[in-house]
Amino acid sequence: MKKIIINLIGILLLSCGNTNIHSQNVVIQDTVMYDNTNTYSQNVVISQDTVITISQNTTIIIYSIENISSEGAEAIIRYVQGRISLCKINIYGEMGRANLIYKFSKNMIKVTEKDYNYEVPFMQVTDKDIKLIKNFSYKMDLNGVLLEKVDSDRIDIFQELKDAVPFVLK
Repeated sequence: MKKIIINLIGILLLSCGNTNIHSQNVVIQDTVMYDNTNTYSQNVVISQDTVITISQNTTIIIYSIENISSEGAEAIIRYVQGRISLCKINIYGEMGRANLIYKFSKNMIKVTEKDYNYEVPFMQVTDKDIKLIKNFSYKMDLNGVLLEKVDSDRIDIFQELKDAVPFVLK
C-alpha cells in the first residue's frame, strides 16, 4: 500500500511545475525509519514522515500514527492555505483494513468510512484478496460531535487525530 501511495505522490509531483519535497525520517524502501518521534497525547505517537509542497497554498503531509493498530496506521493530510482540508487515514489490521476520509469545511466535517476484510492471511494479501464489507458516510462538527445518526460500530478515532495532527500549520 505504501508503494502505491509513493507512486501516486510521484506522479502528482511530476504533473506539478512548482514542487518542493522535504523529507524527514523516510527511507524509500519497504521500511520507514523514524528519528524525530513526538508524543502528542498519552495514547498516540505520531511521526512526521514526508512533507510535500504542491504549490504555494497546498501542502501534503504524511504522518505515521502509532497505538491505533498493531499493524500500523497512517494519515495523509492536505493543507490549503495552512489549514487542514482533507485527511485520509489508513488503518491496517491482521484481518483487514479501514480507510477513513475526513473532508473539512468551514463548520463541519464529512466522514466516509470503508472497511475491508482480507480473504487470505495478512502477509499473502493482494488486491484481489481484499473485500469491501462496509461503506458509509456521516457528518460531524469540528469538535467531533456527530450531526446525524450513525452506525455505532463506526471507527471513532477523531479525538486521537485531533490530539496528534495539527489542523493549522504554523
